[in-house]
Amino acid sequence: MENRCPVEYWVWLSLALGTGMRYDSVIDKYGNPRTFYETGEEGFRQLPKVREETVKRLMKTTLGDAYRIMEKTEKLKGRIITFDSDEYPSRLRNIFAYPAVLYVRGELPDFDDNLYIAMVGTRKCSQYGINAAVKISGELAAKGAVVVSGLAEGIDGAAHSAAITAGGKTVAVMATGLDRVYPNSNKGLFEKIVENGAVVTDYPPGAELSGRNFPVRNRLISGISAGTVIVEASMRSGALITANHAIEQGKDVFAVPGNIFRDNLAGNNMLLKQGAIPVTCAADILEEYEYKYLDRIEMSKLRLEPRAVKKSESSKAEVSEKAEKAEKKVPQRRELPPEMSEESKRVYAVLEGEAKSTDDISAESGLPFHTVASALTELEIYGMVRSFPGNSFGLK
Repeated sequence: MENRCPVEYWVWLSLALGTGMRYDSVIDKYGNPRTFYETGEEGFRQLPKVREETVKRLMKTTLGDAYRIMEKTEKLKGRIITFDSDEYPSRLRNIFAYPAVLYVRGELPDFDDNLYIAMVGTRKCSQYGINAAVKISGELAAKGAVVVSGLAEGIDGAAHSAAITAGGKTVAVMATGLDRVYPNSNKGLFEKIVENGAVVTDYPPGAELSGRNFPVRNRLISGISAGTVIVEASMRSGALITANHAIEQGKDVFAVPGNIFRDNLAGNNMLLKQGAIPVTCAADILEEYEYKYLDRIEMSKLRLEPRAVKKSESSKAEVSEKAEKAEKKVPQRRELPPEMSEESKRVYAVLEGEAKSTDDISAESGLPFHTVASALTELEIYGMVRSFPGNSFGLK
């Protein structure tokens, strides 16, 4: 944008009014934060329905505070994107309580040229939820979509990891400043996301973590995305807050169908009854956007043509004999391609003999469920393992 306001005034405004607050009245009346800042207390009091505590906060917050935040952000190897920047996501400009500034590490894929899809769900997820997140996120990323999530445990972590494993891009929207990774166990994943996309937040460095941060954060997850997928959610899950934000923002809402007897999936089934688009694979999502992103999405390999059934000339006895021989054949471990992730190598190392459940693989490899699921997906793609009934895996 032309005639951009200096960054420090945007940072000052966000610090003074707070994250998740509305800046419309300031921008509509004064055009930019600098003009508003220079009006002083007299101008502060002219804001519609302004409260005394807000005026005091505006008076108390200084440009010095803004400069300190800018310095901290630079030390964290981050950068600040302001509302009037060309890099500011166009999808966020018209959402309720849009952020005045975004703190970013990594490289945000261009918002106009790329399809952003949010993948969200409960932290206390089931193996079904992890498997669904890994499958769908991996397929999305492999076909050119950017996977967005919240860096939380459970579904979020699985979605980010699967996108990275598939060689795609992922963006994490944080409920903290860039100086604090929550949960702490995702620090390694945080760095991988920076290398394969970006982490973004509208909370400044040093901001205290609060339960309020998460629903505030969720408006950005849906806001920067064209559509939001609810992978696994109970009726009280924060993922439903993200779904509500998406609906209010006029975005598409997708839901993975779930077991009607599982409380963890009651939110999914409710959304489906209300009109959410059912999702069993990435193609269900991508077909909604393929004509808008023709040069970004490759759909052909996702649409699997049914295989023709050929009549066999073999007798039933011959078929039975072949099946018996196949069962007796013990797969041997092979050399893995050098480009495979270290996590996949660790998972592959514990697979031998009979097929093992994901619980056993996780225990023996020392890796968490979502990492194991992501690694197994990569190994399946390379034809190194195969899945068996009962959610177990073995050598191929």
